[in-house]
Amino acid sequence: MARNFLLTKVFDAGMPGDRVGQVVMSEYAEAKDFQYFAEALGGSIAVQPPEDELHVQGTRFYGQGPLRMKVRLHYLEGRTQPHFTLVQSFV
Repeated sequence: MARNFLLTKVFDAGMPGDRVGQVVMSEYAEAKDFQYFAEALGGSIAVQPPEDELHVQGTRFYGQGPLRMKVRLHYLEGRTQPHFTLVQSFV
């Protein structure tokens, strides 16, 4: 399902084909990708910072329209790539 979503909905939302291919091949999603994910979901996505940074920076919103999901940014121990955990879905 995720692969189909990326290859159809996210590509149709305007994400460049080479970037879609990278994400399909398991490259980590980045902040620049959320505008396309939000468009594909028909709304907006809230990205919360890591819990220890919540007081420093607030939640960022990508896309327009109704809130479709909230995710939290975090980093796995010893890793520099961002990871996102689903907090809540409104789809």
